[in-house]
Amino acid sequence: PRYRTPVAALAVYWIGSGVMTLIWGSTGNPLVVARDIATLGTIPIALTYLALNVALLVYYFWFHRDKLVWGRHVVVPLLGIVALLLPL
Repeated sequence: PRYRTPVAALAVYWIGSGVMTLIWGSTGNPLVVARDIATLGTIPIALTYLALNVALLVYYFWFHRDKLVWGRHVVVPLLGIVALLLPL
């Protein structure tokens, strides 16, 4: 693939989440189900952003220390980590 996109992983994720949503959505009040799905769907997104902030710190410290800008590559990710840990 040109962009090295994990197509199989995306397909498994989309199909799995679609099946779970349809099963879960058919079991109760639509507003309660939508609220629960939105809440549970937000947690993995927050964890992903948290992991990306940590990965940015590690990446620049290990591979591009000469291009490291403290405000952009250290302070902002640390603020992001703190901001994402508060609600979790």
